[in-house]
Amino acid sequence: MVDYMNRVNYGRRYEDHPDLDGRINLSREQHQSLVELSPEPIVVYCENRIVYINPAGVIMIGAQQKAEIIGKDIRQFLHPDHRVDLEDVQKRFLENGTPSGLVELELIRMDGLTITVEVRAIPLIYKGEPAIQFLCRNITEQRKFEQSLIEGEQRFRRMLQYSPQATVIHIDGIITYVNDATMKLIQTDNEDSIVGKSIYEFIHMDSTQTARERIIQLKSNKEPNDYIEYKLVGLDGSIIEVEISSVEVRNLKGESFIQSVIRDITERRKEEQSLRESAHTYEKLIEFLPEPIVVSDQGVIIYMNVTAEKLTRTVSPKQLIGRNVADLFHPDDYEQSQKIMDEVMQNDSLSPFTETKVICCDGEYIDVEISSIRIHNFMGRMAILSVLRDLTQRKHSQEILIKSEKLSVIGQLAAGVAHEIRNPLTVLRGFTQLLQKELGKDHSHLSTMLSELDRINDIVNEFMTLAKPQFVQFHSNHICEILNSVISILETQAILVNVYITCDYAEQIPKIHCDENQLKQVFINVIKNAIESMPFGGEINILVELMNDQHLLIRISDQGPGIPQAIIQKIGEPFFTTKENGTGLGLMICQRIIEAHQGTLSITSRENKGTTIDILLPVGSI
Repeated sequence: MVDYMNRVNYGRRYEDHPDLDGRINLSREQHQSLVELSPEPIVVYCENRIVYINPAGVIMIGAQQKAEIIGKDIRQFLHPDHRVDLEDVQKRFLENGTPSGLVELELIRMDGLTITVEVRAIPLIYKGEPAIQFLCRNITEQRKFEQSLIEGEQRFRRMLQYSPQATVIHIDGIITYVNDATMKLIQTDNEDSIVGKSIYEFIHMDSTQTARERIIQLKSNKEPNDYIEYKLVGLDGSIIEVEISSVEVRNLKGESFIQSVIRDITERRKEEQSLRESAHTYEKLIEFLPEPIVVSDQGVIIYMNVTAEKLTRTVSPKQLIGRNVADLFHPDDYEQSQKIMDEVMQNDSLSPFTETKVICCDGEYIDVEISSIRIHNFMGRMAILSVLRDLTQRKHSQEILIKSEKLSVIGQLAAGVAHEIRNPLTVLRGFTQLLQKELGKDHSHLSTMLSELDRINDIVNEFMTLAKPQFVQFHSNHICEILNSVISILETQAILVNVYITCDYAEQIPKIHCDENQLKQVFINVIKNAIESMPFGGEINILVELMNDQHLLIRISDQGPGIPQAIIQKIGEPFFTTKENGTGLGLMICQRIIEAHQGTLSITSRENKGTTIDILLPVGSI
């Protein structure tokens, strides 16, 4: 057991003081208990062998019991970097006779793990022999924590140094640190040109007072201040627009310094200016857009472009601004329009075009279709943007086309009836004339019959006149414009059944000499057939391209069920149709119109693949 009394009377034995035996024995027991129960490891080393180790030391070295340690050379537990000639060290240490200072060593535990310990050596007499007592403290976790702090500090410094955000640290206005981004901002690669100088050397005079007030406020509030705009001066004299936020920080030594983060907003200012110019450009574009645009906020009109003012026939600019949007709609359509507006405000989806009536400033109602969408930032507030389309001309064109188709159908029916009547009529008149010749003119009934037969023939001729092509006027027209007009008429009907019409127009399509209304009738008939063939949705593709510089190809393809080859040849014959309520006259009329334009109409189809109609029209005069 460690003899602590010998540390007081170094080199003297207990037998020299027989009168102290009782107190020494008591003291020895007390010290033995203290050493055994000490939470700090204690080891006694004598003549190159461990002669004592307390329970804390056993745990530290990774053993289960003292017997595993007692008698072993202490050097086998030392890390190779810390092994020395312990005999010489022990001799010099014992000769000196005083405790050593704290020494940091690395030990290898019995399980192979390396730990760091702090050791103080004390010379003593153990069982009559000079020995060394080691007081140990395991500082492995402490060193790991310190190393973690060091690495964290180094990592923080590296992050700060290479951060894209310019950072400056200053004490009492004197710069003590800048990172790379700051030097780049100030346009220097020499840290000494900044460090040690006053921050006010780099702050523009317009921002100096603000900077002083902010630092005073920062020290008073002890809280980071928000970003605020400053003007800085670069080393080359250039003005740099920035945003700066600062915070007061204290280190472990209690020293106070201010850390400022700087954001260069020069490019952002340029972008903002560019955006303002772009916004002004788009504002002009919308202002003079050919589509009428109306913007409303909570039911109040806040913007109308020039086209919308023309549509509503305003007397003066901005006449309707501030009016309730309900004032634009016909009373019968207001409830439906309000419902659509409420739905639009619930999501960012564009509402489908809906037909309604709008009242103009002169009191007249006009037919329009309207589509709306919610916009989140119109002059800083949420609003509804509505696009209007005037249907007046379209409805007029539809009426003309419908009338034209009806007349064509009536004419075709008349031609069929006239043809069927004329043949027996000719036979009857011939036999009546023969009877009159044989029987003489005395039979007045025969003359009456001939007269009535002639009247019937006149009626048949009138039917034939009705069946003849109507008077047409050929003009130079752009086929794409005609198609676009037809598409605008049928687009709503297509959308209702999830049919989408796509167009692929070649560049530099020449104008053709044609009757616009008749071609519209053809395209309406063909596209309507395509829409009706896809009741569950699909796509119609319209292709326009030049063929051999002599003919223009208009190809209309659908994704319908197709037409069986057995009946495709009959398409276009009078009264032949695949529709339940069809007359079979539509495509026949289309063919007649195309033929009148010296063109051709052909149909190709594959079952379950769709149908394609190719129309070839000559380029140039007819």
